[in-house]
Amino acid sequence: MKSFTHFWLLIISSTLCASCLCDDNPGRVLCIDDERLALLQFKQDLIDYTNRLSSWSRVNIDCCMWDGIVCDNFTGHVQELHLRGPDPELEDASTQMLRGNINRSLLLLKQLKYLDLSCNDFEATQIPSFIGSLQNLRYLNLSMSQFYGRVPHQLGNLSMLVVFDLGNGPWLGNVPVNSMHWLSSLRLLKYLDLTGYDLSMASDWLQVTGNLPSLVELHLPSSNLTQIPHELPKLVSLDLTRCLFHGPVPGRVGGFQNMIDLKFVHVSENDFMNSTSVLSGLLSVTSLVYIDISTCNLSVPILGSLQNMTSLLSMDMSQNFINETLPNSFGNLCNLSYVDLRSNYIRGDVSYLLNRSTSKSCHISYRIGVLQNHWNGWRFLSTSSMEACQ
Repeated sequence: MKSFTHFWLLIISSTLCASCLCDDNPGRVLCIDDERLALLQFKQDLIDYTNRLSSWSRVNIDCCMWDGIVCDNFTGHVQELHLRGPDPELEDASTQMLRGNINRSLLLLKQLKYLDLSCNDFEATQIPSFIGSLQNLRYLNLSMSQFYGRVPHQLGNLSMLVVFDLGNGPWLGNVPVNSMHWLSSLRLLKYLDLTGYDLSMASDWLQVTGNLPSLVELHLPSSNLTQIPHELPKLVSLDLTRCLFHGPVPGRVGGFQNMIDLKFVHVSENDFMNSTSVLSGLLSVTSLVYIDISTCNLSVPILGSLQNMTSLLSMDMSQNFINETLPNSFGNLCNLSYVDLRSNYIRGDVSYLLNRSTSKSCHISYRIGVLQNHWNGWRFLSTSSMEACQ
């Protein structure tokens, strides 16, 4: 779950459109000829099987009215390019994806601040280095578009970036990264997603991300990390899903406790979480509202340590080896709206939880499971998991 993606999208769009008037404004300026021609050149190098860009034509001279284009209504400059493809999970998604090459004509869009080419298929080509010359960009999303190869260091020239998403999908293997130094100049960056990039050889990744003063959301799933980031006191959301941490983690394993503003944590499929010191550090962050520590081979005691996590709204600890009795203090977490404890070895009486979930003051959805777990006060033992309350 990308917890703040839509939030940052709203902020960026609101900022960029602050000077824009509605489309029916009679004083709106038509698009600039050079930029219209640049967009037509850009289209010419794309393969568009389903004619998504059919409105981009020489007949329709006002490119500000083309699909996916947002202009400044005072100047006519193209400011935003929205070319996100379909959800890759859809059955016919591949036919709707844009393919081909990204033409350098984009450089003629001098006021371009928003570029979204995500969820398309650029067939394992490298990210064009010239994108680093679009120095007015605030938002850049190239995720899930089948780019492969070295990330061009020129992207470090985009000093105005606030949102930067390069996250890869499951179709390509991990892309190796040897250095993260190119990120150091992105001082305004608030959102960073490098899902699927192999950072095991990037010895500077911890220092670089720690020195990004504005960063509040960091996504590094499947990145083969060897350390937990710990110098990110302003971080609000952290995703380290499937980073292949195994066994004890070197360095400051309790580093979570320094992230005093942390609210969203995804660390599923990492064995390193099966550590008393790591869990203590994480559970000392009482600001957490969402936590996913599923499939982490957890066997160390954890349930009793949750009593102070009163801000929690959602918690997933399924698919572990938790062998404990459910403490009564668990019922005091009245802000919880979702709990998943399936496939563990937890014992105890859950009747008080079920009673609480049906009260008018608390509405909770429990997926507590009866496979492995041994509950008292649970009537429906024929199913593997039940929703106590919708």
